[in-house]
Amino acid sequence: MDVAVVAERTALGRLLCQADLPGTEVRGGEGWVAVRTGLGSNDLNGVVSQGAEGVSAADVADLVAWFDGVPASWLTSRADPLLTELLVAAGARPERTGHWVGRDLVVAEPSLPGVVLPLGDPSDHLDVAQACGWFGPDERAARREQLLPHPLLVHRVVRRDGAPVAMATGFVGTALEVVAVAVRPEHRRQGLARALVEDLVAVGHDRGLGQVVAAPTPDGARLFAALGFTSAPVTPDVCFYLPTRGAPD
Repeated sequence: MDVAVVAERTALGRLLCQADLPGTEVRGGEGWVAVRTGLGSNDLNGVVSQGAEGVSAADVADLVAWFDGVPASWLTSRADPLLTELLVAAGARPERTGHWVGRDLVVAEPSLPGVVLPLGDPSDHLDVAQACGWFGPDERAARREQLLPHPLLVHRVVRRDGAPVAMATGFVGTALEVVAVAVRPEHRRQGLARALVEDLVAVGHDRGLGQVVAAPTPDGARLFAALGFTSAPVTPDVCFYLPTRGAPD
């Protein structure tokens, strides 16, 4: 399993998946598609392209302006020196130091049977994420729209004493991607994050997928390492972070 290749293909699919969700604006040109949710995350906003095919300097400048003030990524199916030149000239930052994690998708016995539930009320997911400081109250309504049912997105929640205490989101693409895992601070170190990942892995297995991948934070990396994931560096110049303040003069 080439962790980076599988993960990057899956990330491309997930960004395109955002185009199907309510509240998302979509633009397209020859060889590229751009999606903008307005939410403050470069995982939820960005451009997917096939190298520099069909992309001009004018396209890049126009898209940088379109995303102005909103974090966004540019993901390409293959590294292309011309695209790198165009994006860097427009103020984009190439990702060259990050890491993916991944493993073959093998289902284990649940460590906490019965605690993980399909998401019912989107407020459960939002309450946990907001308690973890992922966003402020001004983004709550827009984020709720992004949690409406979608065949490729899997949302799970853990409730204790009737209240949501942990949540996770997975994406069913080339591989099963663990997109997000959050546990309220007062409920951490109880195995809830592990149980959520195990549940998402089981979903991927049921959908016929062979690998599971993630792009964890440093804290999350310890969880995935304990679950048998291996780490691999990102492929240089296939992911770029667009500037949030217009194209340079």
